[in-house]
Amino acid sequence: MKSIEILNEEHQNILKLIKIMRQMCIDVLNGGHFNTGDLILASEFISGYGDAIHHSKEEEILFKSMLDNLGPLAEKLISTGMMIEHDLGRYYNMSLKKAIADYDSNPSSENALDIITYIMAYSDLLKRHIEKEDTAVYPFAQRSLSEDAKTDIEEQSAKLDDSQVEDKEKFLKILDKLSARIK
Repeated sequence: MKSIEILNEEHQNILKLIKIMRQMCIDVLNGGHFNTGDLILASEFISGYGDAIHHSKEEEILFKSMLDNLGPLAEKLISTGMMIEHDLGRYYNMSLKKAIADYDSNPSSENALDIITYIMAYSDLLKRHIEKEDTAVYPFAQRSLSEDAKTDIEEQSAKLDDSQVEDKEKFLKILDKLSARIK
């Protein structure tokens, strides 16, 4: 399914951001300081790309189809697994935004520690989450959904992807900008 290929590609971009954010933390642990502008861009990427672009396709299209068509197993997998993890990722990002603001007004070690805490929590959650989606959720959907459901997912996903082109390009430029700063 092309829609799942796109979701997998988006996962790779999210993992790239995680690598960048972890490097920011390492730089601070090695005596550096956080660049709050870069942290804000990273948080915006999480909200705009990870959540608004990527999760919208999962939640509004793929997961909805799985819940509508695949019964109790999908209900357990999606409602008590994937959706809770999406919400937890949102919580970590909201907490990160507050920690960035606190650090910006007072760049203390304690405020730096809060940033590191939320980056690491988000990183760990998303790495495990992406692995589950790539190795279990997406293959389950591809195996189990009817051809009609798959066709519907493909059509809805293509339409949503088309409406997100400009935003996606904007966030990929942010990712490139952050990537260039981390060596």
